[in-house]
Amino acid sequence: MPKDPRRRARRPGSSIHKDPLSDIDPEDAYGILLQLVRDEPRLLRKVRELAEGALADVDARDVASQVFEDLQGLQVEDLWDGAGPTRDEGYVSEGEAARRMLEEALDPHLRQMRKLWKLGLRDPSARTMRGVLKGLARFKLTSHTKFQEWASDEPYNYFRDPLDAWKTTCGGGQPWEDMVEWIDGNVSERFLEYVHHEGLR
Repeated sequence: MPKDPRRRARRPGSSIHKDPLSDIDPEDAYGILLQLVRDEPRLLRKVRELAEGALADVDARDVASQVFEDLQGLQVEDLWDGAGPTRDEGYVSEGEAARRMLEEALDPHLRQMRKLWKLGLRDPSARTMRGVLKGLARFKLTSHTKFQEWASDEPYNYFRDPLDAWKTTCGGGQPWEDMVEWIDGNVSERFLEYVHHEGLR
C-alpha cells in the first residue's frame, strides 16, 4: 500500500506532541502559577498543600552535608583580605573576619530555618537547625582547611550565632529545651559547654 504523501516521516527520537512546559524556566513558571491561582482561586488550597509538602521535606543529614560543603569552600585568602586595618571599622581581627565569613556561609540555611518556622512548619524548621549544628560540628572537628586553622582561635563563634538565631526564632521555651536535649546526645560536648557557659539554657 503506497504511503500517504501528506504524512511526514518522524525523525528518530522526535516527538509529535512536545510538552510545552519543558521549555519554561523557573521564573516564568512562577509567574504562570500566580496567574493560574488568580484565575482559579479554588486551586490555591492545593497549591499551598503542595508547597508546604515540598518545604517540609527536610532531612537534617542533607542539610548537614550542605553546610559542611559550604564551610569547606571558605578560602583563607578571603579571611586575610577581610582582616586588618579598615577605614570605617578600625582594625578587624582574623577571628572577627572568620566569624563574618561563617555568618555569611550559614545565612541561607538560617533564613530557611526562620522561613519554615514562620510558615508554621516547626518540625522541618528544627530539623534544618539540627542540620546546621551537625554540619558545623563536623567542620569544627574534622576539617583541615587553611581557613579552619586560622578560624580555630574563635571556637565558640562557630556555635554562638546559629544558637542565638534558633532561640530568637523559636522564642525559647520547649523548642529550645528540645534542641539542647538533642545537642546533649547528638553533637559534641563543646556545644553543651557553650550552652552552659553562655547561660543560654
